[in-house]
Amino acid sequence: MKTIRLTLTLLLASLATLAAMPAAHAQKAGDNVVSAGWFNIQTHGQSGPLTTTLLDVPINNPLGLPSSFTAPGSALSTSNANTLGLTFSHFFTDNIALTAVGGIPPEFKIYGHGELIPPGPAGALGRQSLGDPSLNPIITRARQWSPAAMVQYHFFEPTTRFRPYVGLGLSYNFYTNISVNPAFAESVNNNMGAILAAGAGIPGPTSVSADASSSWAPVFNIGGTYNFDEHWGITAAVTYIPLKTDSTMTIKAANGTTLSTSKTRLDPNPIIFFLAASYKF
Repeated sequence: MKTIRLTLTLLLASLATLAAMPAAHAQKAGDNVVSAGWFNIQTHGQSGPLTTTLLDVPINNPLGLPSSFTAPGSALSTSNANTLGLTFSHFFTDNIALTAVGGIPPEFKIYGHGELIPPGPAGALGRQSLGDPSLNPIITRARQWSPAAMVQYHFFEPTTRFRPYVGLGLSYNFYTNISVNPAFAESVNNNMGAILAAGAGIPGPTSVSADASSSWAPVFNIGGTYNFDEHWGITAAVTYIPLKTDSTMTIKAANGTTLSTSKTRLDPNPIIFFLAASYKF
């Protein structure tokens, strides 16, 4: 939050100074603007506890492993990321532009916290650490795709050298290339997978995979562009996306039967800082 307040303060402080500088040929109706620069993505908080459900086949064991349980204190969190950001804006009027946002999809790491422990005597049968430093990050890579479109309102006249703006839009968020840490996968297979497979009467090694759901989310944007001349400028912006995704870890038996899934809702709510060079044509 301190970083957000500082950025907004700097943007507002720049307004009075830059707006008073000599006029330039800024954006006007019919113009197109391409920007390329740095996205810094800051994520926040931890998920709620993970809920594990046994699926497909009954698990028989003398300690009575429940068909579903929630592990208090268990949670996931997401790393920050940096990547190349690209935007394209078309000005329909002197003040209103439609902006498409893309770039190189960033890669995140997912960290585990706490333990997956079945309640009661079943807890002695099998448990899995999520927070063990030697197993983290439990997801070594998850590539996030978040194409977005925004309507932006640019203040002041088209000839003003500095133009602040606000934007509102929509993003579609999905994940690819999700890689489970091999050390974590081995631990899960040894501590939970083998026990579940034995209880289900399905011999052989188990496997672990991870997934994250796709979602639509609104986009809130504030920033400003400073124009050096007819074509070139620099832009800075802060964007907030109230993003939510369901994260799932699945254990499967050697024959492909799903033994269990562990799910939680992850709310990274990224705040994205953008600093870029812009070109108008």
